[in-house]
Amino acid sequence: LRMYGFFIERGDSDDFGLDIEHIPRGTPGSPDFVFSEVVIVKYVNPFGPVGRHGNVKIGDRIVIINSQWLLCLSHANFLLGALRDATAIDITITRGEPLPPQPDFAAMSDADLEGAAFAHAGLRVRVGDDNMSWSRDQVVAALADRFQASPASIATPAKALVLARPASELLEDDDGPVSAPPPPPTETIASSNSSTGATNGVTSALATGVKKASKIGRRITWNLEENMSDYTYHKEDYTRALDPGEGLSHLGELFQKNNVDMAAEQEQEVKDSVKDTRLHGFYVARGDHDDFGISISHIPRYTPESPDLVFSEVVYISAIAAGSAAAADGRLRVGDRVMVINSQWILCLSHATFLLSALKDAPAIDITIARKESLPPTPASWADMSDEDLENAAFEHYGLRVRIGPEWDPVCWSRDQVILTLMPRFV
Repeated sequence: LRMYGFFIERGDSDDFGLDIEHIPRGTPGSPDFVFSEVVIVKYVNPFGPVGRHGNVKIGDRIVIINSQWLLCLSHANFLLGALRDATAIDITITRGEPLPPQPDFAAMSDADLEGAAFAHAGLRVRVGDDNMSWSRDQVVAALADRFQASPASIATPAKALVLARPASELLEDDDGPVSAPPPPPTETIASSNSSTGATNGVTSALATGVKKASKIGRRITWNLEENMSDYTYHKEDYTRALDPGEGLSHLGELFQKNNVDMAAEQEQEVKDSVKDTRLHGFYVARGDHDDFGISISHIPRYTPESPDLVFSEVVYISAIAAGSAAAADGRLRVGDRVMVINSQWILCLSHATFLLSALKDAPAIDITIARKESLPPTPASWADMSDEDLENAAFEHYGLRVRIGPEWDPVCWSRDQVILTLMPRFV
C-alpha cells in the first residue's frame, strides 16, 4: 500500500490535536494480525497543528511516528504522549491506495532520494559518503518495495541474496573469519503476502533515520506459518540465520524476553535506590476536577543531584495546580519523588508521563512517593496486626494493593507473604 510521510510542526499549540483508536484484531476491518494492531486517526482538531497541516484525515491508518513503526494502540499513545511538547513530529500514514509507479531512481538527485525516502517510507536519511550517511544504492534498495515494480524488474525479480558459492567456502574471507554484525537498534517491518507463498519481506532501518545501518546490508524474513524469524546479512555473498538461543524458537520470543529482562533490571534499580528511604502511599480521588493537576519532571542521569542510576531516572513532582484534585487532597508536595503509580514502579519520565496521561480521566489514582526520610521503626508486633492493618501498611509503605485471604485463592496474599514483603521497609 502507498504510504505518505508528513512533517507537522506544533507552533504555539498545546498539543498536536490528534486522537487515535485501533481496529480490534479478529474484526472484519482488521488484517489477519497476530502480534500487532491497526491504529487509525479517530479525530483531528481542525484548529490544531495536524488540522491546519491538512494532510492527515480521520480514518487514516498511522504506520510510523518519528521513525518508529507502530505495533499497537498503546505504543502509539505512548509516542504521542511523549512527543506532546515536541516542536514537530513525523507521521507516516496509509489510506489503502495502491503503490505508485516506480520512478527513474538513477535520474533523481540526492535531495530527491532523501525526500522520497521520507514521503514514501517514513525514513529520515541523508545521502553521502560519511559514516552517518546512506549511499544512493541503500536508499534505492529501501525504496524499491514502496513502488510498483517496473516491467524489467518483474521479468527478472530481484533476490535479496544469491549464493554464488557454497556456504562452506564463504565462512572466511581474506581478513579471517566472518563475524555477524550486531542486531540493528530497530527493525522496520512491512508484510508482503503473495500468491506464491513467498516469505514476508522486512527491510531494516535505524530509528534515527540518518545513521546508516552499516556497510553490511540487513534483511529480516518472518514466516508466521513456520513460527520463526531469520536474520541474514550480506558480506561476500554470505548468509546465515540467527539462532535466538536460550531455548527460544524465534526472534519474536527473544525480543520479548529482552524487553522483560530490561524492565526487571530497571524496576530493581529503582527499588534499590530507595531501600533505606521511607515511602508514602496515597490514594488521590479526582472528584469533580478536570484532572489531578500533577506536573512532573526528572533529574538527568549523571548529574550531581541524581543517584548513581544506569537504567532508570528520578522523576519528581515539579508543580501542583491550584484548585486541582492533588491540591484539594493536600498530601502531595512539590519535590516529592514519584516511585509508584497504580502499582507500577516508575522507570523514567516518559513512563510516568504516559501513566498520568492514561489515567487523566480516572476517578482516582494510587501514587507512592519518597521524601528522603529514614525508614520508620518496625511495628511492635507483626503478629498482633490485623489483616486490614497489614493490607493498609502494604499500601502506605510500599504502594502495594494486596488482599489477605486463603491460600487456595490465587489473587490473595498470605499474612506471611505480606510481612516478608514489608519487613525491608522498616528499620
